Amino acid sequence: MNLRQIQKRYRVFIEDSYEVETDPGKSKELWRYMELRGKYGHIYPYSERKFAVYLKSPTIYERLKRQGKWQKIQEGDTECVFLFDRPGLEFFAKLIQSRKKRIMSESERKRLTELSKKHSARGRKASIKARAAH
Repeated sequence: MNLRQIQKRYRVFIEDSYEVETDPGKSKELWRYMELRGKYGHIYPYSERKFAVYLKSPTIYERLKRQGKWQKIQEGDTECVFLFDRPGLEFFAKLIQSRKKRIMSESERKRLTELSKKHSARGRKASIKARAAH
């Protein structure tokens, strides 16, 4: 299972331990270190066929526990971990309020590029030189 499937819509992060635990040339294992972070928890690959969601919201945890659709593998006082298959990925991504990618048009991209040039140190220097030349 791989979080790259939803990488176009959501921001997928690489777990911090990836660089420490793996060899630089071992990109095959990258999928194991991917995670989808959200306000109420995070989603990560549990195995090659399952995902796990870590929930840190007691209210969401209680609601899912009452439904009984997903396998609970770990339970704490205020957090819980559930296992689920690929079809539940979109549901849990919305549930934890995961961060979506910002998708912008080409005109918006150009507008933001111009704004950043205008406000960057190089852009201010160029602007001052242009005013001094006139």
